[in-house]
Amino acid sequence: MDDFHFPKQKAIHTWFIFLVIWIISVALIIFFFKYEKKSTYFGQVVLDNDYYLKVIVEKDNISNISNNIKINNQKKNCITYKVSNELIDNNYQKYFEVYYKCNLTEVEKQQQYIFNISISQGTTTFYKKIIEIIKKGIQ
Repeated sequence: MDDFHFPKQKAIHTWFIFLVIWIISVALIIFFFKYEKKSTYFGQVVLDNDYYLKVIVEKDNISNISNNIKINNQKKNCITYKVSNELIDNNYQKYFEVYYKCNLTEVEKQQQYIFNISISQGTTTFYKKIIEIIKKGIQ
């Protein structure tokens, strides 16, 4: 009778080992795999004595702005020129206007030209991202 149950127990043992290996693999990826954290915005060229790139950033992300900018997937040398006072929309969401001084081409300097802007915020891990989401949800 004991030989009859042995293959079933071995199958359970095999699945248990597979599950443990899978959990360890996922944990290693969550804690140690690093990726580049980016925020994507729309930007517009404005003229104020010179050409600047205006980007509207949510209040939660204002601390993450940097000069590592890609405009339409092309890396640009930009400097943060100024940050406006807090703006509030109809839904009481808070925003800031961030102005960047960039080396723009003549085509890009056209007024009302809209850009896809990607701002790099350094590298992070999935663990840090999960903790950030949890903290944001608690507040």
